[in-house]
Amino acid sequence: MDLIIVSNAHDDTKRRLTQDAINSARNSDRQVKQIVIIEQQRYIKYISAITLNYRFEFNYNKCLNFGIEYLKNNSDDYYIALCNNDLIFHYKWVHEIIKSMKENNCGSASPYFKNLHSELYPEINKDEIGYDVRKFVLGWCIVLNRDTLSKIGKICEGVKFWYSDNLYSEQIKLKKIKHVLSFKSRVDHIESQTLFGNKKIKEYTGGQVYLYREAVRKLRKENTE
Repeated sequence: MDLIIVSNAHDDTKRRLTQDAINSARNSDRQVKQIVIIEQQRYIKYISAITLNYRFEFNYNKCLNFGIEYLKNNSDDYYIALCNNDLIFHYKWVHEIIKSMKENNCGSASPYFKNLHSELYPEINKDEIGYDVRKFVLGWCIVLNRDTLSKIGKICEGVKFWYSDNLYSEQIKLKKIKHVLSFKSRVDHIESQTLFGNKKIKEYTGGQVYLYREAVRKLRKENTE
């Protein structure tokens, strides 16, 4: 599995956060192959990862598409993880999430996050299939396979940050691609870190709702044509 991690290391704390995520991914599972960091800040490089700097205005899904285009892996048995930079990966999470995808015939998946799921969704004690964001589709860590990539093409870039995972969920739902929450695959999320300290944070959060609605309308129209 290859990983794409979106980062904005505008200070030393954020840089360490991204490097810690890389180290955690490397130490968690031997099936982690390439790690590509999509970094907003120029001249920053990371250990044990490929760093790509971008020049376009920040857009989370556009950053992911930038990384996907760079990797260009055409293997049939290919998996890619789309990640925030504030994650802690647990032992064999890759093995478990791929196993869940194959057993449930799913082209998309997210790992179980104990702090979130045990509190809000205590009824989840096994793999669950669904499209609800934050319950099943966790925007900070989404795994998809080659077949899903070929079916949806680019991930919808209709919003800058908030609702990015909602748009992805809408895309796979329209294409009838099943998404599984893998109960035995564990990844922790240090929440609210990706944009923390960004001066334009209001532009990337609640103000995106209109753009999200327009993007959903467009996706649904395209899917019926």
